[in-house]
Order: sequence, then C-alpha cells, then structure tokens
Amino acid sequence: MNSVGKLIGSTTSPFVRKVRIMLAEKSIEYDWFVDSPWVEGNCISSHNPLGKVPVMVLPDTTVLYDSRVITAWIESIAPSPALVEPKWRMEIMRMEALGDGICDAAATAFLESKRVPEQQSQQWIALQQSKISAAVTSLAAMTTRGHTHLCGDYSLADIAVCTALAYLDLRYEGYDWRKEYPALESYATPILARPAFRATAPVL
Repeated sequence: MNSVGKLIGSTTSPFVRKVRIMLAEKSIEYDWFVDSPWVEGNCISSHNPLGKVPVMVLPDTTVLYDSRVITAWIESIAPSPALVEPKWRMEIMRMEALGDGICDAAATAFLESKRVPEQQSQQWIALQQSKISAAVTSLAAMTTRGHTHLCGDYSLADIAVCTALAYLDLRYEGYDWRKEYPALESYATPILARPAFRATAPVL
C-alpha cells in the first residue's frame, strides 16, 4: 500500500500516538515527520492554524486535524480491521473523548508545573488533577465488570483510553492508577503490550 500522506507530530504527544497506533493496527503506510509546536521554527502552524499536533497532510495537499478527525478519516479509508464498529460507534466516540480529556488535563497540568514557581497556579493544577481523577475513576468502574475490551472487540476506545493511561505514566508523576485500580491495570496491561503500542512508545 502506498503512503496515505504525511503525519506531523511529536513522539511524546498522546494525541499523535493514538493516531500512530491506529495506523499501525491497520497496517497503513504513511510518512512520519517529527516536529513539535514547542520547537522554535516548527512547521506546525503553516499546516494547522491552531498550532497543534497531530497534522495529517494528504497527497492532494488536504490537511486534517485534530486527532479525532484523523482517526475518523483512517477508519473511513481502511474499514478493515474495524476499530469503530457501527453498533458501538457512539460509545467508542465517547471513550475517545474521555481518553483525550485525560490527556488534555494531564498535559495542561504538566505545562503549568513547568512555569516558574511564582507564576504557577496551584488552583489550576488542582482543577486538572480533579478532572483526571474523575475520569480514571469512571474508567475503573467500567473495567470492574471484567470485560477484556471497552466496546465489544478491541477498538479505538481501547486505543484512546490506554494511550491516555500511558500518558499519565509519562507526565503525571505521583499518580499510581495501577495501584489504586487493580482491575484497570488488568484491563490495560495486555493492550499496552500490543506491538502497535510498543512501537510508538514516547521518546523523551
């Protein structure tokens, strides 16, 4: 299969990783261009006016962003193996939104913590922490049912949620979701061990 386009993003972004995992699971060839909005002289804004990754540039120069638009596009061009079964579509979309929300809150808290101490807002960080805690608690309640996957078979829901949990390990120090929620760990461990997850591990 020829390249479907050029994916632009950083190796640590969970939103980029989610897209890369989905592409890997479907064995889709693409050109990979590493760039970050935080690097001076980056090319992100020339493709996405929001200055965010991931960005997918198609052969006809069409540009796709953000990650949820790209994952929907991937499923549309390569419906097999299905990662968004029609009967589970709304629930999968909800789980993707939940995973993305965890990543967004964790990234926001991380960036705030990197400001000089006198400029940090502990209230803002605490707000992000509360979002993460509530979202992970919600996920844990789902996994106590003993299901191997969140929405029927392995799907984008599992990719989004486990990408988010892995991002907590990377950026959210001091929060051990595995210890707090053993059932969630049991659910996530085999998914995080999949080749697509291992091949897209963040590079610091």
